[in-house]
Amino acid sequence: MPVDSIPAASTMIRSKVYHAPRLWYVLVNVIEAQDLVPSEKNRFPDVYVKVQIGNQVFKTKTCQARTFSAFWNEDLLFVAAEPFEDHLVLSVEDRVGPGKDEIIGRVIIPLSSVEKRADDRIIHSRWFNLEKPVAVDVDQLKKEKFSSRIHLRACLDGGYHVLDESTNYSSDLRPTAKQLWRPPIGLLELGILNAVGLHPMKTRDGRGTSDTYCVANQLGEKGSNGKDLKIGKVRIRISTLETGRVYTHSYPLLVLHPTGVKKMGELHLAIRFTCTSFVNMLYQYSRPLLPKMHYVRPFTVMQLDMLRHQAVNIVALRLGRQNLHFERRSMELSYRPRYPPHMNTKISQAETVHPDELDEEFDTFPTSRSPELVRMRGGISGKGIMWNFSKFLVDKDDNVVDRYAPSTTPLSIEDANGNDVDLSIFKGKVLLIVNVASKCGMTNSNYTELNQLYEKYKDQGLEILAFPCNQFGEEEPGSNDEIQEFVCTRFKSEFPIFGKVEVNGENASLLYKFLKSGKWGIFGDDIQWNFAKFLVNKDGQVVDRYYPTTSPLSLEVKGQPTFEAWLDFV
Repeated sequence: MPVDSIPAASTMIRSKVYHAPRLWYVLVNVIEAQDLVPSEKNRFPDVYVKVQIGNQVFKTKTCQARTFSAFWNEDLLFVAAEPFEDHLVLSVEDRVGPGKDEIIGRVIIPLSSVEKRADDRIIHSRWFNLEKPVAVDVDQLKKEKFSSRIHLRACLDGGYHVLDESTNYSSDLRPTAKQLWRPPIGLLELGILNAVGLHPMKTRDGRGTSDTYCVANQLGEKGSNGKDLKIGKVRIRISTLETGRVYTHSYPLLVLHPTGVKKMGELHLAIRFTCTSFVNMLYQYSRPLLPKMHYVRPFTVMQLDMLRHQAVNIVALRLGRQNLHFERRSMELSYRPRYPPHMNTKISQAETVHPDELDEEFDTFPTSRSPELVRMRGGISGKGIMWNFSKFLVDKDDNVVDRYAPSTTPLSIEDANGNDVDLSIFKGKVLLIVNVASKCGMTNSNYTELNQLYEKYKDQGLEILAFPCNQFGEEEPGSNDEIQEFVCTRFKSEFPIFGKVEVNGENASLLYKFLKSGKWGIFGDDIQWNFAKFLVNKDGQVVDRYYPTTSPLSLEVKGQPTFEAWLDFV
């Protein structure tokens, strides 16, 4: 028994009750701003709105307006606690340069004046005048007939339970709005009698000792540095208690150590649960765990994680004012860990992987490793080819720039309907491969001439493959169905239209990596614009590449008197 737990010391102990603050979710919908007056009169402002409650600060996206008004319609979520000590502060700021912002105006709204709701009804929006960020002449303000203003919606959402601890450990899931509280199912009486067999957590005068106390369902020990060290915890499910019966048991204090579960002592408790209405209790157990709003308008996992973190900080701050020794760490013990305790992060055996295998896995494209190393690898960690049909991509200088597993089909791509097409079906034909766009200035001329070329030579072995791409001026914004309907309706094209692809960058289609990085003497630089063209002969070799400005019909006389002869030539 610790020296501080003797009866003489126990007579000086007095229990205390700490009331956690009542928490609200604050929803702010920033809609628009009008009549903005930037400091520089010769340009339109690039504005965003910064919203702040206490130390919680969020910003909207920057609106690059072409007028002196801006539109966002963005929702921002905060946590606030009663009594409301902080105000809702919104400032409209202009990005005048890199790392340089200027405040156009500001509005301060007391949270006590914000409308409250307990359901998902629509909150009416309001206009607020923006105050100048610097001191101005009062007489001048009276002469001005207008000011910049901001349009927004703000409300205190009482239909939610503000999660300030892990859902698995929550004992009170009532919504903030009191009118939505469920009637109690009974009365729980808890008596903390004593603790025995506690392990000493520190030394005093050469003897082991512990200054123990209970916080909620956690038994803590106050170390000599003023921080709380967890000795152990006891969990008792109310659903396992008989109503009206008094339980006086000693419960083991268990702590999970790397070596396993360790008993740190025993806690002697007296518990009685009295049910006021058995029927009401059964009804409450049949209801969903969380309030209705969590299912009607649920938050995302990222939002819940962010809001829980804000709530923990607020509760810890408020409780810290009631007792200076009630430190933030006591609240963080109930906060959901970043990695769940039941998850074994080593089960993937990632630490046992050979470093060379990881280096190969995260290598760039084209490879940044030497050709000799890439050739040596050939398979996993340099152990040779894994199976039949392993593939290598070689550039024009005979350097291996990438390799593919046997299951990879480098020349397989999706059509506009989402079906995989193996390009080997075009073996024995001459291919003209074009990246197309529907809203480009060259759309009409290229599609018209491609149709003429295809109609004239398709029976002689010419096949045109069109790949929509939205990387150049966002001139192919539509879906695959919209693109296919546009091409087939307006131009009556009969050649294959494939799904949208990227032709440049890390996410470029494997086909275009093949076309640009081959050893066939073509340029190795990126595609310049829409309607760049590659010509592939009947043996699958890229024999020529044409700039976007090259018209399709000009290919008819490319080095030969007729296109028929040129087809036979290639």
